[in-house]
Amino acid sequence: GSLAKYFKHPEHNFDFLVQLFTTSALIAQSAGARHENTALLRSLAILRLIRACKYFFLRPLWLMLIKMAESANAVLNLILFILVTMVVFSVMGMSLFGDTLPNPRANFGNFGRAMLTLFQIFSSDSWSSVLYEGMFSSCVAVEQAPLGGGCISTNTSACEDTRVVSVG
Repeated sequence: GSLAKYFKHPEHNFDFLVQLFTTSALIAQSAGARHENTALLRSLAILRLIRACKYFFLRPLWLMLIKMAESANAVLNLILFILVTMVVFSVMGMSLFGDTLPNPRANFGNFGRAMLTLFQIFSSDSWSSVLYEGMFSSCVAVEQAPLGGGCISTNTSACEDTRVVSVG
C-alpha cells in the first residue's frame, strides 16, 4: 500500500517523527500538562527547517549535516574508547592513590570522584595541581650516590621540604 511507500523514504520517516513529537506536545497540553513540561517536544518543531536545507543556497549546510550523520559511528567509537580508557585509569588511580591527595575535589577516593578527576586531567582544567599533589603524596626522594649514580629512597620525611618552583 501507499503507507509502505511513504515510510520507505528516510526523509518521510524523519517528518513523521517530528510531526509525532510536536502533535504529542499539543495533545499533552490539551490534556492538562503544563506549558513548561512540553517545551522540549514543542522545540523539536524547529527540526522541520532541516528539510529546507536541501534546496537553494542552504545546500552546503545540508551536505555538512549528511557528512556529520555519516561520521556519527566513528565519533561514537572514539567516545567509547575514551570512556574505557577513563575507567581503566580510574581503577588504577584508586589503587595507587586512593584518598591520599589533599584536595577533596580532585582525588581517587571512590570511582565517581576518580572519573571526575580524570575528566579534569583530560580537559586540562587545572591538571597541574592534581599532578603536583600526586607527586607530593607519593613522594620518592632521590639521593645522590657516589660516582654520579642515584638511589631511590622511600623515606617520605625527605619530601616534606620539597617545593614546586615555576621557572618563567
